[in-house]
Amino acid sequence: MDSGWIDLVKGSRDDATGAELMDIEDDEEGGMRKVTVAIPKAAMGQPDEIEEVLVLGRAPEKDDSTPLVDVTYEWVKDYDDDNHGLIIHLGDGELWPIRLQMKAAPGLTE
Repeated sequence: MDSGWIDLVKGSRDDATGAELMDIEDDEEGGMRKVTVAIPKAAMGQPDEIEEVLVLGRAPEKDDSTPLVDVTYEWVKDYDDDNHGLIIHLGDGELWPIRLQMKAAPGLTE
Protein backbone atom coordinates (compact mmCIF):
# COMPACT_ATOMS: atom_id res chain seq x y z
CA MET A 1 0.00 0.00 0.00
CA ASP A 2 1.31 3.44 -0.90
CA SER A 3 -0.62 6.51 0.18
CA GLY A 4 -0.38 9.95 -1.30
CA TRP A 5 0.71 12.93 0.80
CA ILE A 6 -1.52 13.44 3.86
CA ASP A 7 -1.46 16.87 5.50
CA LEU A 8 -0.92 16.72 9.26
CA VAL A 9 -4.35 18.23 9.92
CA LYS A 10 -7.14 16.33 11.67
CA GLY A 11 -9.57 14.99 9.05
CA SER A 12 -7.08 14.96 6.15
CA ARG A 13 -7.68 11.96 3.88
CA ASP A 14 -5.75 10.21 1.13
CA ASP A 15 -8.21 9.71 -1.74
CA ALA A 16 -6.37 6.70 -3.22
CA THR A 17 -6.29 4.54 -0.06
CA GLY A 18 -8.90 6.18 2.17
CA ALA A 19 -6.32 6.60 4.98
CA GLU A 20 -7.56 9.37 7.27
CA LEU A 21 -5.73 11.37 9.92
CA MET A 22 -8.01 10.95 12.93
CA ASP A 23 -6.19 12.86 15.68
CA ILE A 24 -3.04 14.80 16.60
CA GLU A 25 -2.09 15.17 20.27
CA ASP A 26 0.83 17.18 21.66
CA ASP A 27 2.81 15.71 24.56
CA GLU A 28 4.23 18.80 26.24
CA GLU A 29 6.45 16.82 28.63
CA GLY A 30 8.01 14.53 26.03
CA GLY A 31 8.20 17.01 23.17
CA MET A 32 6.44 14.54 20.84
CA ARG A 33 3.25 14.52 18.77
CA LYS A 34 0.96 11.50 18.62
CA VAL A 35 -0.65 11.14 15.16
CA THR A 36 -3.48 8.59 14.77
CA VAL A 37 -4.25 7.35 11.24
CA ALA A 38 -7.20 5.10 10.29
CA ILE A 39 -6.52 2.83 7.31
CA PRO A 40 -9.46 1.00 5.67
CA LYS A 41 -9.02 -2.78 5.70
CA ALA A 42 -9.77 -2.84 1.96
CA ALA A 43 -6.61 -0.78 1.32
CA MET A 44 -4.41 -3.14 3.35
CA GLY A 45 -4.68 -6.40 1.43
CA GLN A 46 -3.20 -8.94 3.89
CA PRO A 47 -2.50 -6.94 7.09
CA ASP A 48 -1.03 -9.96 8.92
CA GLU A 49 1.74 -10.15 6.32
CA ILE A 50 2.99 -6.55 6.66
CA GLU A 51 6.65 -6.58 7.59
CA GLU A 52 7.58 -2.93 7.21
CA VAL A 53 5.90 0.45 7.63
CA LEU A 54 7.61 3.54 6.24
CA VAL A 55 6.44 6.99 7.31
CA LEU A 56 7.88 9.62 5.01
CA GLY A 57 7.82 13.35 5.72
CA ARG A 58 8.13 16.15 3.20
CA ALA A 59 10.14 18.95 4.78
CA PRO A 60 11.20 22.34 3.51
CA GLU A 61 14.78 22.85 2.31
CA LYS A 62 17.21 21.28 4.78
CA ASP A 63 18.92 23.63 7.18
CA ASP A 64 22.08 22.17 8.75
CA SER A 65 21.03 23.57 12.12
CA THR A 66 17.69 21.69 12.03
CA PRO A 67 17.85 18.20 13.62
CA LEU A 68 16.01 15.24 12.08
CA VAL A 69 12.53 14.53 13.42
CA ASP A 70 12.25 11.57 15.81
CA VAL A 71 9.58 9.08 14.58
CA THR A 72 8.19 5.88 16.12
CA TYR A 73 4.91 4.06 15.40
CA GLU A 74 2.55 1.45 16.84
CA TRP A 75 -0.46 -0.53 15.60
CA VAL A 76 -3.73 -0.22 17.50
CA LYS A 77 -5.18 -3.66 18.29
CA ASP A 78 -8.81 -2.48 18.63
CA TYR A 79 -10.31 -2.26 15.14
CA ASP A 80 -13.52 -0.24 14.77
CA ASP A 81 -15.45 0.74 11.68
CA ASP A 82 -13.52 -1.74 9.51
CA ASN A 83 -10.19 0.15 9.87
CA HIS A 84 -6.71 -0.62 11.11
CA GLY A 85 -5.21 1.91 13.50
CA LEU A 86 -1.72 3.34 13.14
CA ILE A 87 -0.34 5.73 15.74
CA ILE A 88 2.72 7.73 14.74
CA HIS A 89 4.80 9.55 17.36
CA LEU A 90 6.63 12.53 15.88
CA GLY A 91 9.23 14.71 17.54
CA ASP A 92 8.38 18.34 18.16
CA GLY A 93 8.67 20.36 14.97
CA GLU A 94 6.78 21.50 11.90
CA LEU A 95 3.56 19.80 10.81
CA TRP A 96 4.86 18.50 7.48
CA PRO A 97 2.70 16.28 5.25
CA ILE A 98 3.34 12.53 5.60
CA ARG A 99 3.09 9.55 3.26
CA LEU A 100 2.68 5.88 4.25
CA GLN A 101 4.24 2.86 2.54
CA MET A 102 3.56 -0.67 3.77
CA LYS A 103 5.41 -3.69 2.44
CA ALA A 104 4.63 -7.39 2.82
CA ALA A 105 7.30 -9.08 0.70
CA PRO A 106 8.49 -12.45 2.10
CA GLY A 107 11.98 -12.26 3.56
CA LEU A 108 12.08 -8.47 3.46
CA THR A 109 15.49 -7.33 4.71
CA GLU A 110 15.70 -3.67 3.62
